[in-house]
Amino acid sequence: MWTWFYKLASPPHVYGAAAALTPWLLGLAAITIGYGLIGGLVFAPPDYQQGDAFRIIYVHVPSAWMSEFVYTSMAVAGGIGLIWRIKVAHAVAAASAPIGASFTSLALLTGSMWGKPMWGTYWAWDPRLTSELILLFLYAGVMSLRSAFEDPSRGDRAAALLSIVGAVNIPIIHFSVVWWMFRSLILTQRLSFRNLAPWHSGQGRLFMNFSISSRIISESVSRYRLSRLGMTPSNSRWKKWRRSPLS
Repeated sequence: MWTWFYKLASPPHVYGAAAALTPWLLGLAAITIGYGLIGGLVFAPPDYQQGDAFRIIYVHVPSAWMSEFVYTSMAVAGGIGLIWRIKVAHAVAAASAPIGASFTSLALLTGSMWGKPMWGTYWAWDPRLTSELILLFLYAGVMSLRSAFEDPSRGDRAAALLSIVGAVNIPIIHFSVVWWMFRSLILTQRLSFRNLAPWHSGQGRLFMNFSISSRIISESVSRYRLSRLGMTPSNSRWKKWRRSPLS
């Protein structure tokens, strides 16, 4: 009954599943991203206070959500790899790091672009912006730490430990708007959500978030495949992988 679940720890099985799912996920991601962008940036009405500048929220907010989601997934995968010594989990964590860093960078960039017309400055040491910047540094640290060791298994373990410790930053990012409400420049975002049109409050964010979710899944699968293609028979990690394919 649970055979399919145990196969998730087998690199050959996961690689085959990734190869089969990749084109479907890419197609779904392209459709949903196109729908979300057109709906949010073209058809959604402008905000009654911020005008058309508010449309950047359809990129900024999903990017911030995905930066947190990917880091949480990376930390969970790292924990699984440490506890049960499943190599696939470390591969998933390694594939997630650059994707999460990309979403974090996009969230910071779009937040700065949004802040200039709204607050008159591109950057302020606001709690939410600062914690998001720390998240970017954590992603960079995880990627750098993994590549700093000659022994791949030691690099995987060290990166997993850092990702688990850094996960404490995720709730700080998520609740910073509430905890530092009166100090946060993001307060204007929080107040604006209360008077949004139906597209803004429901369909727009739902489809945009779904599109970004589909994209992150497809990117994870694609990067997992690319990481496996880099394992040539002369590579030491490939030899270890072939010797113990189920652990």
